[in-house]
Amino acid sequence: MSKPKTIVTNPELKQMLATLRFREDADLQQKALDHIANQAHFLSAVHPAKDSQPGEQKYDFPVLTTGKGNLFYPIFTDLDELSKWTEEKDSGSVVLDFDSYAEMVAQDSRVQGLVVDPYGANFILDRDMVNYLQVQKAFVGKLAIEQMFQQKEDAGPQLRTPEPYPTALVQAMADYMATNDSIRRAWLRLMENEDETSYLVIIDAEDTDTHGDFGEVSSAAMPHLQDMYLDLITLEDEFSRSAVEGVEPFYTKA
Repeated sequence: MSKPKTIVTNPELKQMLATLRFREDADLQQKALDHIANQAHFLSAVHPAKDSQPGEQKYDFPVLTTGKGNLFYPIFTDLDELSKWTEEKDSGSVVLDFDSYAEMVAQDSRVQGLVVDPYGANFILDRDMVNYLQVQKAFVGKLAIEQMFQQKEDAGPQLRTPEPYPTALVQAMADYMATNDSIRRAWLRLMENEDETSYLVIIDAEDTDTHGDFGEVSSAAMPHLQDMYLDLITLEDEFSRSAVEGVEPFYTKA
């Protein structure tokens, strides 16, 4: 197995998971879940997918099968844990965060979730837990954005139209949205707050519970972000409506 270019270590998370193996602790479990969803990066064994193209590398991710026949993606907290994976000795490795794994689970109905360090802590996140953490992240992120806008005007973030306008980014997101029957309109703003700058996408959808689609929009946008962050919220309250007031949507459902 080739070694990853990025060094990944999760000592705090490994300690929490080791403790949870031997005693139940609801507070510690929640802390571990928060760490997994918001802070940790993990290693995965991979091999190139057959449909990979030059300049657009795609990977196939192996799965573990439980005694009940359920499939889980194995993810590893560090190189020591990854080295215990022996099913495919010629495989490579990649580094991903929780959001990437959540998208993978959402895209493959056969997979029932994730298992962290299957040959160590064997900490399982089933599909329901993965979905819960993803929705929780979207909700907390939305609250954080709203709180920033509730600060004093001279100290809070500012929204404007991006310049230069990221045409390729917008087109990639619009192309995906055209395949999603729920999404009606979408707007793009540039959000500036002190030293941080990110794109903000506001989505108007028939189904207000669209957090499950955020991963697909992010996937479409990712190749065109050029080191920029992307925030997504739904058009459902005063804050989101004020963010698009007087702004033309970049996507309108045909």
